[in-house]
Amino acid sequence: MKDEVEMIRPMQKTDCSVIARLWRNDLNVPIATDESVRRTFEKMSEDSRYFTYVAEEDGIVVGFITCES
Repeated sequence: MKDEVEMIRPMQKTDCSVIARLWRNDLNVPIATDESVRRTFEKMSEDSRYFTYVAEEDGIVVGFITCES
């Protein structure tokens, strides 16, 4: 197993289901659904104050971060 992430990139709409799964499984937020993450992503995408990035390892999203400016 590597100790570093291969890529950090802006989140895309296609990442919503993976992010929802991370919320449920890793962050213990059982109410996070694909749909709720998609709606939030769409709202935040329209607001220039928010930036969400995902971390990929071997082409798989393994983490994310949202920043507000």
